[in-house]
Amino acid sequence: MVFDATVAVIRHLVASLRRNHHPNLHPGLLQELTVAALTCVGFSEQQKNAVIVVLNKGGYGALAAGHGMSVRMGGDHRLSANWPFLALTFKVEVNDEVLDFYIRLLTGTTHSRPTYQLPSHATPFAPAANTDPFANFTVNYGTTNMASLTLNDVARREIDAVTAALHRELGGQTPSSYGGTTLRSRSNTDVSQLNLAMSPWHI
Repeated sequence: MVFDATVAVIRHLVASLRRNHHPNLHPGLLQELTVAALTCVGFSEQQKNAVIVVLNKGGYGALAAGHGMSVRMGGDHRLSANWPFLALTFKVEVNDEVLDFYIRLLTGTTHSRPTYQLPSHATPFAPAANTDPFANFTVNYGTTNMASLTLNDVARREIDAVTAALHRELGGQTPSSYGGTTLRSRSNTDVSQLNLAMSPWHI
């Protein structure tokens, strides 16, 4: 509901600015709302991407770039439109090649067991046009009534789904055998302290 209301206000502001129906309106107001939407921990990566789509269509896509901002603006990653998680997002410092490799793991498309390191010649994940790179990966939230779950509940279910997929692909190894993380929780909860088993492997 909050997200839908935010998008509706952004659409109205864009339309009003383009038609100059309200001379007192300034793009700065749209900029502030854009920053609020793209940094909101309660909005998923897909939702933030939807905000950027609205801005791009209205000719205000530059506002989503966050130039000069000290905070990270979400929704503009090449995977944002298909990002399958509601509470988890990726660390911006993670190399795309590494992220692509773990997409293969999550979706079961590695076709072979890993060798505990990401080869330097690994081929970036390049799905066909208009396809979902996460098509083979789903999260069971245990309910169809998502409103009954807290963001912490959602994050835990997503972590469980990721851990199960990696456990399956890695032949039963435990998460503690991997290094750092490539995913983080958007919520300011104890989930953000969990060491999710997604990282470049090392011997």
